[in-house]
Parts: sequence; C-alpha cells; structure tokens
Amino acid sequence: MVIIKKIEGDPDLQSYQKHFVENMEVEGKNQVKMLSFQDSVFANRELVFIDYDNRVFSQNLSQVCTYGCYHRKGNLVSIVCMAQRGLTKDNQKKRELFRKIIYSVKWVDE
Repeated sequence: MVIIKKIEGDPDLQSYQKHFVENMEVEGKNQVKMLSFQDSVFANRELVFIDYDNRVFSQNLSQVCTYGCYHRKGNLVSIVCMAQRGLTKDNQKKRELFRKIIYSVKWVDE
C-alpha cells in the first residue's frame, strides 16, 4: 500500500517512534510490537523505516511488516509491506523490493 499526502511544514518523523504502536493498534483487534526503528542520515533524517510484528486476533494471523515514510518537498509518502510470519525467503524478497520502492520515491515533487 502506498499513500502520498500533501502536508504543510516539516513532519516530526521522530514522533513516529514514540507513538507508532498506539497509532497502529486497534484495541481488541490486533497487537503490534515494534522490532526496529531506523532513520536515514543520508536523507537528512527525512526517511524512516519501522519493522514491526502485527498479530490479527480474528484471523489468527501473525505478520512481519515494514513501514516506510519519506518526506520530500511538501509530500509525505508512506508505504507498508506485509508478509506472513514464517516465510523467511519470501519475507526477504518482499523487504528488498520494498526498500527499492521507498528509495525510488525521489520523483515526488510539488
């Protein structure tokens, strides 16, 4: 899933680290656990990656997910990649593709 949203000013991407789990969880529906948080110095800290586990109770589903967020010229680009837990080879391929996609958003302009 890719979302491109116009925003005013610069977002506080560090706040994603503090509030990510509470923003992603729906009480009684799923459980989210942040695995890692990474921001990129090479992109002036405007690029954020968050790896997390998502457990969906109603479907007895456990997913490993990556959330990427990139801010450029007034646009906030968010991408989420999900894979079922336990499919290690498949997960690795999806994550590699995901990283290529998020780095390719440099075309986003005003």
